[in-house]
Amino acid sequence: MAETHSVVDLSHFDEEDVCDYRFGGYHPVRLGDIYNNRYKVVRKLGYGQNSTVWLALDLHLNRHVALKILTSRCYGGKKEVYELAILQRITNSDVKHPGWKHVLGLLDSFVHTGPNGDHVCLANEMMLGNLHELSFRFGPRRQLPVRLVKEVSRQMLSGLQYLHETCGVIHSDLKPANILISIKGLDVESVIRKHLENNHPMVFRPDYLIISDALQLTLPGSPSDFLFKIADFGNSSWVDNHLMELIQPVNLRAPEVIIGAKWDTSTDIWNIGCVIFELLQGRPLFRGRTDEGLGWTVNEDRLALMMDLFGPLPKDLLQEGKVSSRYFDDNGNLSSIRPISNEFSLERVVKLWNPGLSEKTALGFVEFLKPMLEYRPKDRRTARQMLDGAWLQ
Repeated sequence: MAETHSVVDLSHFDEEDVCDYRFGGYHPVRLGDIYNNRYKVVRKLGYGQNSTVWLALDLHLNRHVALKILTSRCYGGKKEVYELAILQRITNSDVKHPGWKHVLGLLDSFVHTGPNGDHVCLANEMMLGNLHELSFRFGPRRQLPVRLVKEVSRQMLSGLQYLHETCGVIHSDLKPANILISIKGLDVESVIRKHLENNHPMVFRPDYLIISDALQLTLPGSPSDFLFKIADFGNSSWVDNHLMELIQPVNLRAPEVIIGAKWDTSTDIWNIGCVIFELLQGRPLFRGRTDEGLGWTVNEDRLALMMDLFGPLPKDLLQEGKVSSRYFDDNGNLSSIRPISNEFSLERVVKLWNPGLSEKTALGFVEFLKPMLEYRPKDRRTARQMLDGAWLQ
């Protein structure tokens, strides 16, 4: 008798849609499955739009890895996918570069054929969590300490310098969930094995519907003990060959992307600037909301928030945008919504949302952020230049 999905209620869990287990979609993975005669699945770690991720034991080396299994429709079903080629470039370009250790490279790759098609599988180093999860450890406002935000900033900018200058790669999907965490000098394998001894998986019927498992991270004594790595290159592009044009998480999207103008490595800089702001402030800088009753979209609201802080978008940038007319009139004004006030400033927002910061720290933070949040991509500083910022020293 065929398996049915109707008896499964995953509404209380943040997991993939069971309906996506079909031809072209997710591969049905079961605990205990062995892939490529080498990787034995022991837990589920999570999922994304184009993949599920699993904790697997490397039977050859007796250590655990993160095994990412892409949907078979991913990138049109091509086996030579962007992500694989980009990961190979990242892994092999320059292991001596300081930023190399701040990107998650590739350990192994292969193709697995299942009932839903051919799936590219990527084995990566196992980490202990991500910045999104870590933020919940710092109270309901989720504001990370200043010293920790500085450490994240240094390591992420170093990783971006490596990606941009050495690898010719634009990440284009930087967000707290894609910045992974480990602890320098920690025996990660022992942490994993202890977790497996003390925690049991939640499995539904059909038995490939499994709840994601999270390792419990003990915070180190010093921010400098953290190791951060940029991960998930599924939406990444080459500098000279873009996978797609609509990129970035919506709350972190750069203005040139919204209006359909050209974008490059500087778009990652806007992106990481917004991430750094969110880590210290506990909320997105440009969250945006839709109001169908008043007739504006989330992108229009986000553009209005930008204009509240930084003033009108430059006319030359608007002229370059393929869809600028969707949001702006001929005079550079938003068509459906108006900025609230020109009295707002980045300084005021930082002090308002995090009043515990000293005047010196708040102003230093603002001066650090501003060069990353210039409207014109060409006016933003590079990752290399940002690493010399006074706030990081």
